[in-house]
Amino acid sequence: MCGICGIIGVPRASADSLVRDMCRTLAHRGPDDEHVVAGNNWAFGQRRLAVIDLSLNARQPFINEDGSCFLTSNGEIYNFRELRQPLVNAGHRFVSSSDCEVILHLMEEDGESGLLKLNGMYAFAFLDQRRRKVMLCRDRLGIKPLYYRRTPEAVLFASEIKALVGKEGGGVRRDRLQEFFQYRYVSGSDTLFQDIQEVLPGHWVSIDLDSLEIEDRAYWVPAVRKSTGTPVDEVALARELEQAVARQLVSDVPLGCQLSGGLDSSLVTQMAMRQTDRRMHTFSIGFAGYEKDESMWAQKIGRTLDTIHHSIPYTEREFLEDLALGSYLHDEPLNHANSLPMYKLCREARKHVTVLVTGEGADELFGGYSWHRRLWRLGEWGQGVHWPLTEWLARTFGARRLDRILPLLGTSPREMATQAGKWVSDKCLRELLESYSPLKNAYRSQLEINEHLPLAAILDMDLRTYLVSILQRQDRMSMASGVESRVPFLDHVLVEKVLQIPVYQHFENGRGKAILRHIARGRIPDEILDRPKIGFSLPLCSWMRNPRGLGGLLDWLSDERAVSRRIWKRNLICTKVAEHRQGTHDHSDLLWSMLSFELWARIWLDGVPHPQLKDEILAMAERKI
Repeated sequence: MCGICGIIGVPRASADSLVRDMCRTLAHRGPDDEHVVAGNNWAFGQRRLAVIDLSLNARQPFINEDGSCFLTSNGEIYNFRELRQPLVNAGHRFVSSSDCEVILHLMEEDGESGLLKLNGMYAFAFLDQRRRKVMLCRDRLGIKPLYYRRTPEAVLFASEIKALVGKEGGGVRRDRLQEFFQYRYVSGSDTLFQDIQEVLPGHWVSIDLDSLEIEDRAYWVPAVRKSTGTPVDEVALARELEQAVARQLVSDVPLGCQLSGGLDSSLVTQMAMRQTDRRMHTFSIGFAGYEKDESMWAQKIGRTLDTIHHSIPYTEREFLEDLALGSYLHDEPLNHANSLPMYKLCREARKHVTVLVTGEGADELFGGYSWHRRLWRLGEWGQGVHWPLTEWLARTFGARRLDRILPLLGTSPREMATQAGKWVSDKCLRELLESYSPLKNAYRSQLEINEHLPLAAILDMDLRTYLVSILQRQDRMSMASGVESRVPFLDHVLVEKVLQIPVYQHFENGRGKAILRHIARGRIPDEILDRPKIGFSLPLCSWMRNPRGLGGLLDWLSDERAVSRRIWKRNLICTKVAEHRQGTHDHSDLLWSMLSFELWARIWLDGVPHPQLKDEILAMAERKI
């Protein structure tokens, strides 16, 4: 696990210097080593977090036998041992026992077709001087990040955007702001930064060494969900999940589990514990006095499985102290407030382990979110029907859940999937933004998804969009702590099998993740399985009601700096803040989207260093009212 970077199209001396600067920006991703290799008009760099083969033999960038091919990579290849021997038999010489060296020789031997042999999480740059090409490649599900920037003179790439924009920051894509405010992320290859693109999951981007022409292609596309079909063999699927967990336990450094106390992480931890002969460290985060605090459940499953469990408290004060640095580390606005407690969990975990196995990805695969349940219900009821009585009840009693369903009535499964993932309604943004037009998202409209069932459509959409934003959070917060985060549920062999399951099997008695619940029965306590899903939440709503603390920062949304951006209307944002503080409305979803953007803008548009912003945040939060 590492931070990678490079530049193509610049003379050797300048390229070497620029890439060393980029490596320094990415130092948090790789505390163990730094190395740069430069050629005539290019340079590759890497900051290393050593996980497999801790020796200097595994230092990257790797160079092949005759000096014609180079590789800098980030991630882990879990099937590297089975891939290595055929390459040795073909005459390739390895200099390390690193998993990632396999990529170098596999790409040299098989070219792009070799990508389909990889099982792992990875983002890499491979340079083949014989073909005069550089290939940027990202794993199938987007677990590891990779960005690039085209300038008139060069192409730059890096694991994080901050290494591409430098200290001067960058401009904002104003045409993508509406999508960010509604979904909390930008879908597709665009980012909120002008001129910076993301390599899409399952894609490779080829760059001509001489002309700098860029070509983007997919090498893997997830199958569309099935409306009908043969019921899944749950015993076989459980065996597949166990194998995925086993593959991801390979490590030359201490390994533990991120254990929330919910179904997904508990099941992964149980399977990991069965395949090791030592007690594992497990970690959870908690919020004292919060009704949705899950730490007691994490402690319970930790005792049941006999782990060395660490329950880590988190407070509003710590949230405020982490807010500026977290906004900087995330590159784009913090899409989820729980990124910051996750950051603390990873920092504490690093005192004991270097690798964390997590339950990320299970909700997207098996239907675990509240909006999945809403679309499942619409599929059961018949989505083409309008119900005047239901509409009257929702408007009369302000039923928030029904309000989320009403805009979906009478629309197609694709439109439902597009609408269901929004945190902020069209109506709200139409009133609030200085400039609003109906959102036309070309990326979502072109995705291949199930067009017949609402549940299948949203599961397809989330796997291709929302999941990528969740993985970005997981990557940034863990890597900033010197921790590698692994996701067995996103083993592509397992994913391909899950995508063949008829979607109706994922729900039972109105609850999603029915298949996982069946697999987990008998492995973890029934009270864990049968309790309602809570999710990784924090008391954001109540913190924002206080005019001091986090709530005090809401005044930034209407100050001169924010208003000068001409994005939202001052009088209306003041009204939303006042209504939330008075407790008459819950605007926390909207206000978090706006606040996270404003903090991002102060760092990346206004050029405020994150240590200075931290001081300003604490001063604002503690001021006398």
